[in-house]
Amino acid sequence: MTITKENIIKAIQKGTLTANKKYEKWSHGWWLDDAGVESVMVVGIAEALNEVQQNHESLRLEEAFQEIKYDSKASLKPGPLPKVIADRKRADIVLFDQKKHPKPTCVIEVKRSWDTTNCIKDMERIRELVDRFGPSNKGSLKRGFLALMITVEEKNKRIEECIEARISDIKDIIENDFKNHGKKIRYHRSKVRRGKEEYGYNNWGAASFCIEIHG
Repeated sequence: MTITKENIIKAIQKGTLTANKKYEKWSHGWWLDDAGVESVMVVGIAEALNEVQQNHESLRLEEAFQEIKYDSKASLKPGPLPKVIADRKRADIVLFDQKKHPKPTCVIEVKRSWDTTNCIKDMERIRELVDRFGPSNKGSLKRGFLALMITVEEKNKRIEECIEARISDIKDIIENDFKNHGKKIRYHRSKVRRGKEEYGYNNWGAASFCIEIHG
């Protein structure tokens, strides 16, 4: 048995919101999208993923693309890799399938919030990693996720409606700006968590949102 896609999604959602809740406590009310680093969210997601992995499975942080290429055992045609994965970039989280000669099965990029330029670039990297090192080239990498947090202020609408409106805007941007090159895209959202009243943020809501790309 290996970790299921459903468990990966649930772990991303749990890890994102748990990390945000911790940071809220540490900072007395601030959320991760207020901070300038993503490391707390990366570690939160990694901890939640490791909790649902089997004993023979593992994960790594900041894994170099070249290592993913080598460990996937993909049969690549001669020639240079696409520019988006040919540099010295690293993936935030990579899941591996076994103890002996582990092969990557899933890659996860993490963003605190949606930023069109950087998020589309991350999606392009995920697309190319799955394309080059996945089943189409007899590689082990099955899918990838871009994980982020959506935060909104209630104003005149319910928070749930505001979250859905923001996600709808993001989907429109992806539809216009992202070339999927035959890869399938799915969207996954968690339940909404409200800010704590004791910090004066109960009119704010947060949800985990992840974009899945697979072959």
